[in-house]
Amino acid sequence: MSKIELDISRGELLRDGVANRLRPKTLAVLAELRAREGEVVSQDELRNTVWGRQHGRETGPKQCIRELRRLLGDSAQTPGFIETVGRKGYRL
Repeated sequence: MSKIELDISRGELLRDGVANRLRPKTLAVLAELRAREGEVVSQDELRNTVWGRQHGRETGPKQCIRELRRLLGDSAQTPGFIETVGRKGYRL
């Protein structure tokens, strides 16, 4: 399995020592999942926490999760890091 590190101050996800810069919203989604590790976090909760009152696009959380999975080498079908919990949300 890959070695994963998160450097919040630099906005980087390191996978096996290779730094990948994260977009601010994607970093915020990952930080929220990490803060609530083991819990199911709904898309609405992510939208409220990350996008606040402006709410952004409806698909914002999904887009960030797809980006994180790509960077982590993860997949929705066989999750190693981010699990989709049917119609409820995501769990790290």
